[in-house]
Amino acid sequence: MIGLTYTTSTEKLKRAIAIIREILENDDRIPNKDKIAVGFYKFDAYSLNIYIGFYIRNDADAGNIKQDFHFKVKEAFD
Repeated sequence: MIGLTYTTSTEKLKRAIAIIREILENDDRIPNKDKIAVGFYKFDAYSLNIYIGFYIRNDADAGNIKQDFHFKVKEAFD
């Protein structure tokens, strides 16, 4: 999950989803691009939540993939 503030416009929310999907689709460590799931999940108490789901080849790479993904999302959102 990634939470965005309630002041985030619909346009920016859609753009955030597109950015996240693009980052995942460009990562060679994610083999099943058709299994990537990214979308506006719900209105939470304090945020608009985006759901993110994907599969990886090797569980040992999970930590590095997750950290790389977080940095790429942060850089793109900045």
